[in-house]
Amino acid sequence: MSYTPSLTEIELVTGEYLDLCAPDPQRISLYAVAHALGNTCRYGGNCTEYYSVSEHAVLVSEKLEQMGASLALQFAGLHHDDAEFVLCDVPRPMKPLLGQYDKLTVRMDLAIWRALACDNGHALWYTDLYTDPLLKMVDRWACLHEAKALMPSRGRNWDNIWWDDAKTPIPTTPADIIRCDPPKTATKRYQVRHYRLLERARTTRRTFVDEMDLGAALCYT
Repeated sequence: MSYTPSLTEIELVTGEYLDLCAPDPQRISLYAVAHALGNTCRYGGNCTEYYSVSEHAVLVSEKLEQMGASLALQFAGLHHDDAEFVLCDVPRPMKPLLGQYDKLTVRMDLAIWRALACDNGHALWYTDLYTDPLLKMVDRWACLHEAKALMPSRGRNWDNIWWDDAKTPIPTTPADIIRCDPPKTATKRYQVRHYRLLERARTTRRTFVDEMDLGAALCYT
């Protein structure tokens, strides 16, 4: 039986239709998000090589890990641009000109969080972490790092746009590689990063429960 989508619905790679105004979490999957972000080029496509939103997300998450951030913040770093899987990567200078974009982003972030962030009754991260000061700083660092590698200007004058003079810029290390992965590779790396964080979260919970059980046992010996 054929289905006629409404004017506000978009068809996902999984065949599901997602309403941009009232997104249903049950229609959102990790693969759908990863696939779309892997096929979405950053900077409105104006970089010198293809560079996806999903690769940017992995870069931010791994930098947060490098800096000793919590597991929840590393998850938030990976997923902070997830709404762009249907709302597209809008260059920062354009966002203030789009009146409804921020509201749509908040609504979509919440739907994606409901779809992906719960593991056996445990929240892996919360959407309010997307505005965490450290995540915002790492996101800005990533923009400058990417610009130096991928933009015609090589990031000249970007420091003045993205950095707060009161804060020390985050140093770049040899581990912070701009790969310019093709879409399929970027999609896979994004999913692998999510599942690695998920396994660490589950291991941490098991360890915590084991320690609690041991503590309880010691209380009765």
